Amino acid sequence: MRLSSLLASMCFAGKLRLDEREIRQANLSTSSNGEDLWMNDLFFGVVGHYLEIGCHHPRMHSLTYPLYSRGWSGICLDPNPDWAVEFARKRPRDFFWCGALVCRKEPHAYHQYENSQLNHLTLLADPPRPQGEGRLLASQTVRGICWDMILAQARDMGMTFDLLVIDAEWMSGPLFQEAPIPGPFHPRVVVVESADARETPLLENLLKKRGYTVLRRPYRYPGNLVAERMPTTA
Repeated sequence: MRLSSLLASMCFAGKLRLDEREIRQANLSTSSNGEDLWMNDLFFGVVGHYLEIGCHHPRMHSLTYPLYSRGWSGICLDPNPDWAVEFARKRPRDFFWCGALVCRKEPHAYHQYENSQLNHLTLLADPPRPQGEGRLLASQTVRGICWDMILAQARDMGMTFDLLVIDAEWMSGPLFQEAPIPGPFHPRVVVVESADARETPLLENLLKKRGYTVLRRPYRYPGNLVAERMPTTA
């Protein structure tokens, strides 16, 4: 495990007490694979806005929390109702939206496990996906959200996005395919989860077609691609 990830885990377990100022100074990683450190470099000296699909906990395994600690804010979307209280307490500048961005209009179910990292969506008629020995706590119908609804909310808030993060497991690729890019918004950096090695070249090709260059590829699956918008020529 990375030393920075270990220190962050100790911090969130209550063994270390660090405030946002100390996290900024220590430059700790709070994401699963250090992608947030890339964000710090790419956005050095910049304060902007993010859209995070599948945000999970406001601090643990969070790609955007170090940016938040530097003054950023944005819209964070996740179907887990437990995170609403956590975001209100720990990231009050963010707009947390309890729901799921979906590709299909059919009703979806959200399955919650004792280990929240095993939580996932399925179509309402489908059973939960096998999760080894993970203990299922509850399944419930979730509110389906589309891209137009998110962009309307952003317009109401006077917000444009510098960073788009899509971390929705097997749905990440299809959700990015439906994203209106370029179009109503064109974030400078995109982070999208690749489900497996077969999907990665397809996502890389799609990113290139939409004007992005891939900076980082996943070294394990599922894993995140990090891509930056290529500068336009005059």
